[in-house]
Amino acid sequence: MRLFKELSVADVFSILNAISGFLGIFYVIKGRVDFGFLYFSALMDGIDGFTANKLGKSKLGRDLDSLADSISFGVFPALVLCHVGYLLFGVVYLISCVLRLARFNVLSREDFLGLPTTASALILACWISLGFRYVYILALILSVLMVSDLEYVRVRNKALMAVCGVIVVGCLFSEIFVFVLLLMLVAYVFTGVIPSARRILKRG
Repeated sequence: MRLFKELSVADVFSILNAISGFLGIFYVIKGRVDFGFLYFSALMDGIDGFTANKLGKSKLGRDLDSLADSISFGVFPALVLCHVGYLLFGVVYLISCVLRLARFNVLSREDFLGLPTTASALILACWISLGFRYVYILALILSVLMVSDLEYVRVRNKALMAVCGVIVVGCLFSEIFVFVLLLMLVAYVFTGVIPSARRILKRG
């Protein structure tokens, strides 16, 4: 049982992330979509990263985090897409997610290459929760963004992280917070899109 001795505090939050994602999947299989599990997974993912930076990572940390993310931000939203009638787009979304996570594990970068899976899953969850149409188009766009070469900044500002955490918690109780979170995430998407668009225009 030496395995458990190798776990760090941050790994506990990764495991909670995975458990929450699994419960979300369980409810979808039972015919009920509850994005509360995804919001909780996102919180655990954020706390995991913050704790790892403060207290250090274990040897398992990077892979464990990605495996948990693949459950909560890959399989869970992909299954939701299947549940609402978009099987093909669910498959494409899942493939993009696991490819994005696999690339993350082999690259050593301070920031992100491709839209983070957490942000992608939250955008999809907010969109569906608010009853917006063209879910399949959004799923396709997010899939492309995850495997793209767009660069996204890793949020390190403690105040901003705290605000994001409060908003995610608020999503459990009010649609207003869901809408605010969606706006914030869309703005984050454009932080990667706009610089690339400018570079392309300059080359032209």
